Amino acid sequence: MTSSLFSAELRSPSALSAFCWVRVGFPAALETEAALDRFTAVFGTGPGYVFQFGQALADVAVAQLGLAPDLAQDLAHTLLAGTVDYAAAHQPASFGALVDDMTRLKGATYAGVNALTDTAATGGLDALLTAAFHAAHTATQRLGATHGHTAAAADPA
Repeated sequence: MTSSLFSAELRSPSALSAFCWVRVGFPAALETEAALDRFTAVFGTGPGYVFQFGQALADVAVAQLGLAPDLAQDLAHTLLAGTVDYAAAHQPASFGALVDDMTRLKGATYAGVNALTDTAATGGLDALLTAAFHAAHTATQRLGATHGHTAAAADPA
């Protein structure tokens, strides 16, 4: 297979699905390159969002708690790894169920989560992720066009 993400080998639905299986470890039936663009804009970029969140946690720990940067990085890494392990072990019907579980006592986590989702003040985390999706989707379309593909024109979404 060539190094191009949109190489000729990836034009069939089965090849696109196999590509997604290899990249994210989950089978996704994708029929077009436009579908791959949208998939990439959400799930292909997701690790970068998680890493940015971890960096933000570390930055806040340094700025607000006065922690040493190395300690803040270690704590953020441990928090993210433990959170992923917890989610994998509990396999809820939705991540919302995990949020409900973590915030049921209406304490500090509840207050912090409400600040993250307060649409009146900031547009909320959903709005930020929607903006990130649109930016990433535009980039995947631009990259496709750079390589001579017209997925966006063939399958607008």
